[in-house]
Amino acid sequence: MAGLFDQQADLYLGARPTYPSHWYSMLAARTPRHSLAWDVGTGNGQAAIGVAEHYDEVIGTDVSEAQLQHAIPHPKAFAQARRHPRRLVLQRHRRQPDVRPRDEAKRFHDTTLPYWNPNIQYLFDGYKTLPFPFESVGLGSEGKPLALDIPKKLSFEGFLRMLRSWSAVVTAKDQGVDLLSENVVKGFESAWGGSNLVRSIAYKAFMLAGKVKL
Repeated sequence: MAGLFDQQADLYLGARPTYPSHWYSMLAARTPRHSLAWDVGTGNGQAAIGVAEHYDEVIGTDVSEAQLQHAIPHPKAFAQARRHPRRLVLQRHRRQPDVRPRDEAKRFHDTTLPYWNPNIQYLFDGYKTLPFPFESVGLGSEGKPLALDIPKKLSFEGFLRMLRSWSAVVTAKDQGVDLLSENVVKGFESAWGGSNLVRSIAYKAFMLAGKVKL
């Protein structure tokens, strides 16, 4: 799914949630050394910043130059890499947040289905079908990802920014289809309870962590 977030890199930076700090602590506790970590698919570097609290050096790589241009600066994080550690392999993924009322969110989600990259099915399946041939370290395993929630306070405008950052919404717009038309936004606003309301939502996330089998 390389390059799917190039066009909306600025939206992605402001719309995506921050991973809880204890996730990084759990991962760091499972690595014997803490000299170097590699964040593959770092995007804007939000995870690399959290990892940097536990490792001497973090190297983040991404195929999207637009995302790297929005990377968050940190003295221990670097944007490109040639080497990588071999001890721990991690897959961490989010899917659409659990938003109420769900009927309105479900109707909108259905309209996005023709515009997702086919690999999105792994996410829709909760990563239970994602191949992960690594030895488990107790944070999920192949076929049994660890389900986690990311709680967040979200304004209505923040909610719209999050939807606009979806690759399916951008792909549809490139094809002349506005999935977030004025009528759709009005429907969301009514279901949200008004544009000034701040809601508590939960992003559904899944973790698979393992080490290379020797």
